[in-house]
Amino acid sequence: MLYALQCYLTDYCNLNCPGCYRRAMAPNGAPDKLLPPSDIIHYVNAIRGNDKFEQAVVFSGGEIFTAPVPYLHEVIQATLDMDVAVQLKTNGSWVADARRAPAIWDMLKSLRVPRGLVATPEQVQECLRTMGGDAVRAARKDGAWYQALCDRLPTRPMLDLAVSVDNKIHPAQSVDWMRAIAERLAGDATLRDNISLKISAFMDNRNWFNRTVIRQGWPHVRDETWVNGQIMAFTYDGMPVYAFFSDFVDVPTIPVPVTDHVVFAGHDGEYLTPLYMHPNRTISFENVDTMHAVGRVSYVDAAGQCRPIKRVMKDMIKTLRAQVRGGR
Repeated sequence: MLYALQCYLTDYCNLNCPGCYRRAMAPNGAPDKLLPPSDIIHYVNAIRGNDKFEQAVVFSGGEIFTAPVPYLHEVIQATLDMDVAVQLKTNGSWVADARRAPAIWDMLKSLRVPRGLVATPEQVQECLRTMGGDAVRAARKDGAWYQALCDRLPTRPMLDLAVSVDNKIHPAQSVDWMRAIAERLAGDATLRDNISLKISAFMDNRNWFNRTVIRQGWPHVRDETWVNGQIMAFTYDGMPVYAFFSDFVDVPTIPVPVTDHVVFAGHDGEYLTPLYMHPNRTISFENVDTMHAVGRVSYVDAAGQCRPIKRVMKDMIKTLRAQVRGGR
């Protein structure tokens, strides 16, 4: 089982979508209350190269693109510079904001985005075989073996932009926002090279998605195919796009009993336990049945310094067990 790190950069959102679990859990987010960059960098550095953690971080909210653009550039670039992949979760509404959109596009375009391998283990083994022993040994000696593989095998940018599109929570314009983002990415070589577009949707509105996004998106949208029951792949003006479908959780607004269901299966079948950092410098699990934050503790000590990740996780598990025993 792997752990994963998700950072709620802000609790503030410019929308007020009914049924949004983040609105239910953090209804009073302030626009200027942000997760400190130094805290993000500390814990990303702590998980980097740790085989117990997924080597990717999700930046979410609230709506992350309501945060100051220099702040976003700082935390995204610092994470990418540590060769940790980044996913930016957004409602996409910023693309229609004539005042903010240009600065956001410029920021995304200016990022230095490394590329990661998407090759299968079999492809890697075949590549190493064809390189020959001397070339492999030389690359390993110089610390350049990974780059040697990237030069020979399929790669993708280590930055995802995940846009929410649905007819259950988000406004009808979410489709228009997604299309505007897709058109800009597909039409700009630098952005297209920097960013992979993802779409977040719900399992029970797949028919709506197929009708509204796929069929009405023609001729821009082509080559649609189901990778499995939860992932659809298609192209937008030739640019690869993946749509991920998850179950809709009707979040209760009243207190509910706490359970220890904080583990879920990732899209590749790997079991993940996400850790969620909050702007008030706390960290938690989330209950997969209700999306409530559980096992929540402060990750800083009395002096305001970030504590070791192992110590924090022990305290989270201890707190979660106490909450389960207490039924709240």
